[in-house]
Parts: sequence; structure tokens; C-alpha cells
Amino acid sequence: MIEGSINRRPRILLGITGSVAAVKGPKLALRLANEVNADVRVVLTRTVEHYFWKEGRAVSSYDAESWRDFSASTSTTTQIEVDSDDGDSSGSSKGRIFIHYAEEEWANYKNLQDTVLHIDLRNWADVCLIAPLSAHTLGKIANGLCDDLLTCCLRAWDFGQRFPTNGTINNNSRGKPVILAPAMNTAMWHHPLTDMQLKAIQKFADYGADGDNGGNAETGVIVIEPAVKTLACGEIGVGALADLDDIICEVKKCLMQIGRVDNLQATNYDVRHLEHD
Repeated sequence: MIEGSINRRPRILLGITGSVAAVKGPKLALRLANEVNADVRVVLTRTVEHYFWKEGRAVSSYDAESWRDFSASTSTTTQIEVDSDDGDSSGSSKGRIFIHYAEEEWANYKNLQDTVLHIDLRNWADVCLIAPLSAHTLGKIANGLCDDLLTCCLRAWDFGQRFPTNGTINNNSRGKPVILAPAMNTAMWHHPLTDMQLKAIQKFADYGADGDNGGNAETGVIVIEPAVKTLACGEIGVGALADLDDIICEVKKCLMQIGRVDNLQATNYDVRHLEHD
């Protein structure tokens, strides 16, 4: 269980990467805020910013209503109340949505005393969800590359590993869940590297679980496999982003496992889904 008061809203770090399925990002963020009652911090990669996430581009035109509601509900503040457990400070049971861009990683870093954004985000979040996860970002995370805000968050993520803190070994962390929802072309999905890289990331949570290096397999890295449908390229096959209902249910399941369930109001569908997992 994550330390801190159970009375505050759950906190979800939502990474949206350069897959065509990024067009579903605004609706997913809204559902996390409205149905899971979570505070959501959306982190965009450069590719999705440039090609999809602008007025008049694919994201805004795909689902105009969700784009409009998302834009109206989103704050761009970089102030992160990592240690605040004051619950529903806005007076509403619905969560709040904040958005972060790749360039923010160092944009506000002026002095050595300034906080580092990816560390603040890591400390703030209860769960990290990357949906969609592109083949490109998958490869970067699996190989430890961290050249933007999202990949820096994942490189510094708390998988439950033990590490020295002020000369002592920190072994109190139970780790924080990571949920990956890949979306890519069928040929990319079936490429041998995809399976290898997903397994490599899943092993991050297992690292040293039974040895001297700590680690915790309970929270783990969950992969929600893509669906079969006609893809943006015109091909029919595996590679489409999983149904948003399935993604929402997996998020709720993770929050239940770590004790962040105070604001969750599961529907009958959600309960049936979780009971059969």
C-alpha cells in the first residue's frame, strides 16, 4: 500500500505517446478523472505533440466533444503538491487534469535548488499508465533511454527496488504499478523485439524480489494487449489500442490493490470484470 492518507483522490500519471491511438487520449483522461475520480497528470512525448496534439490536428478532429471537454478541464500548472494528502480540495468528487509537455523537463530548472519535474511526478503518482504506448517509446523505456519527460519518469520510477538514501538502504517501498497499453502496426506488434522489450520492462518489478536488491512483483508492470481491428494503415490485425473500458478496469484494479479505493465507484461491469481476472 502506498503511504499517505486514503482520503485524497488517486493520482494517475498518464503517458500518451506517438501512436495514432493518441486520438483517444483526451477521452481516456476525462474518464480517469470522472469515473475513477483521480487526479490525472498527462505527459506527452514530442512526437504526439508535433503530429497529433494541436488544434486542427488528428486529436482535436477525431473526437471533437472530448477534445473540447478536455481542453476546458485541463490546467498547465507545473506546481506539484507531492506531499499533500488534503483530499478533495476542489470541492468536487471528480478528479483534476493537468498536462505536461516534453520540453518542461528542464524548462523551469534554473538553479541547483530547484526541484526536478520527473522526480516530482514520480513521487506524486500512485500509478503510471501509458496508453497508447508506441513501439518507439517501448524501445526507449526497455533500454533505459530517457531523453524526454515521460521516459525520465520511467527511468526514475519506483519499482520497489532498494537503493541508498542518505547513506542507508531504502527498503520500505512496495513499488508503484505501471500499466502499459501498446498500440502499433501489426508487423511492429509481431516483431520479436516487441515481446523481448515488454518482458524486459516487466522484469524491472521482479528485479531482486527474492534477493538483495529489493524489488516487488506484487505491484508489477501490467501489459494490456492490443485489440484486433482494421488499423489506421488499412491492415487488419493485432495492434489497436485496447478498449478504454478494459484500460479503466485495469487501473481500478491496481488502485484497489494498493489501497487507493476511497473514491472508486465501480459499475456492475467493473466488478464482473475484476472478479474474472
